[in-house]
Amino acid sequence: MIRDELLELFESSRQSIKTVIERVMPSCGASDLNRAAKNMAVLVNGSIKLPGDGWGYPLVCDVALFEANDRGVRPFDRFLTGPARALAGPEQDLARRMGRAFFSLFKFTAMHETGGIWVEDILDDNRRIWIMEILLEDREKFPEIFGMRIFDAGPFHLSLGSIAYANASIVRICATAVAAKRRLPFRHGLASTLYGLMLMRDRPNHPSGIRFVRDLALVLNNFPAAPTPDNGKTARGP
Repeated sequence: MIRDELLELFESSRQSIKTVIERVMPSCGASDLNRAAKNMAVLVNGSIKLPGDGWGYPLVCDVALFEANDRGVRPFDRFLTGPARALAGPEQDLARRMGRAFFSLFKFTAMHETGGIWVEDILDDNRRIWIMEILLEDREKFPEIFGMRIFDAGPFHLSLGSIAYANASIVRICATAVAAKRRLPFRHGLASTLYGLMLMRDRPNHPSGIRFVRDLALVLNNFPAAPTPDNGKTARGP
């Protein structure tokens, strides 16, 4: 596949994703959005408070659609079992693939020879994945390690939602938990944690924001350190 063909397929896929998201949003109720906003510490006095230009709304929608509620139900699952059946065949297939999307931490390893980038999934034994995303080709603008929700679109993986930044402490905690086969310790999930941090600058002094920061600080300060190469023994000099 040459780059022009890849870009044409990419743009077509992005348009289909947009169509599916527009169709799925009616399956996402106010309670789903409020749940997501609460987990991200941007639900203030019963209302969702976001930056003035609303750039954070897709983050709230991402968590609301793809993270399960207390009953283990996702709005996207309700969509797949109902309204999605009215989609055209190719878009139905894309919707089912989107339903298997997952959020993880990825480490950039190389530019793909045709387009997009190669990454390793830090939370899945460093599995190598091709993410086709034009924005990520500009390596000066994005970190080496980032969080993102992606899905297998067939020839490549596509992103759903924004790029999330993870500081060194969060990366360490995630890598340590995976190595020890433990659950990630974040109260409301990794996506909510990273998205909440991105939005925190607008709600730092509200009780929900204070609680969010306090809970995360407890995790960062109390999570066991990664084992050293000699199984925890202090390394000796030469």
